[in-house]
Amino acid sequence: MTCKNLCVRLIPCGGKIQNPYQQGLRYCRRCEVYLKCSNIHCPCCGLHLRFTPVDPLAKEKLRLFLKGE
Repeated sequence: MTCKNLCVRLIPCGGKIQNPYQQGLRYCRRCEVYLKCSNIHCPCCGLHLRFTPVDPLAKEKLRLFLKGE
């Protein structure tokens, strides 16, 4: 499926976020946006959403944040 631009309505307001995964956002690689939704698939294109960053250092920071350290 392709992006239908439904994701534009789901983009959270507020400009650039330093670590969107800590805010509970999920990333769609096809639509190239961070979404605030509870689904595991993008409501716009149906692609599986990313829950964690790609960068290993960012992943470690997220793990520490979630552990509460």
